[in-house]
Amino acid sequence: MHVRVAPACLAGRLIATLIVCALPAACTRGGGASQRVELVWSVQPSRPSLSTETVVAVTVRDQQGHTVPGARLRLQAQMAHPGMAPVLADFVERGDGVYETKLSLSMAGDWVFVVTGELPDGNRVTGSRDVRAEDAAKS
Repeated sequence: MHVRVAPACLAGRLIATLIVCALPAACTRGGGASQRVELVWSVQPSRPSLSTETVVAVTVRDQQGHTVPGARLRLQAQMAHPGMAPVLADFVERGDGVYETKLSLSMAGDWVFVVTGELPDGNRVTGSRDVRAEDAAKS
């Protein structure tokens, strides 16, 4: 049997695109009415480095722009190419609908940060953001 694999950079972009396209901003449980929410991201440093811890903060806002406290959120950081294990971290609510977590990235390159969780009303929320990490030692 002969198998041909796409070049790594093309395959990685395809997987990242599929992940992002498959993740709606919010979805519902059991077909009920959705509480549409917006995730406002903050990643510090803005270009993560392997030598420092990355702080990810997400503010959850409803359709009226009010913050949504009481959500349970988790971050999954995935490399944009296959073969790397994801980095997982739970968010801690800091108050007023702001959730924060810290993580250390294991490799320089393109990452997709995916937030998943449950809102206080039981609806699920999912969102993603592309992030590029650098190896500060090589800069």
